[in-house]
Amino acid sequence: TMASKKRATLRQISRTFRRLGYKPRHLTKFHLDRRRIKLLAGGEGTGKSLGAGLDVIAEFPFWKLGYIVAPEYDQGRKEFKYIAEAWLLLGATDTSLIHTPAQGKWTLKTFLGQEVSLLSAKDGADELSGTGESPDWIILAECGKLSYEIYLAAQGRIARSRGVLILSGTIE
Repeated sequence: TMASKKRATLRQISRTFRRLGYKPRHLTKFHLDRRRIKLLAGGEGTGKSLGAGLDVIAEFPFWKLGYIVAPEYDQGRKEFKYIAEAWLLLGATDTSLIHTPAQGKWTLKTFLGQEVSLLSAKDGADELSGTGESPDWIILAECGKLSYEIYLAAQGRIARSRGVLILSGTIE
């Protein structure tokens, strides 16, 4: 896991992106940034959801648990779908391991046991901080619409695992 500070090499990241047919273009610097807290901001249609989702996919052999947190469930579904589609393309999961109910929390697992959950900030910071789990990464989708309390809860969750926090969205 990322707790051991093992990270994908630039060569591994490049290979994963090639296998997915993904050309990051204007997001190359974002993907190459090795900092633990990263911001991906931009206007509508600039690739923030895709960039955030595939950033964690590039590291997927080295983590076990990730969260996508959005103001409401529907605002984090793009990131979730990009991760699910990438795992399906890589042969890491199948549709029986992807749970997307019409309302509420979405989850997916890989054949190797990695897990992603989509959480809503509407459920409160306790939904994030009260889990007792230490995710290897958290994406704060539509971060400009999330409270400072959610941001602090996310930082607290990744602290133990030395995980990555990606803030993604249009800053409003």
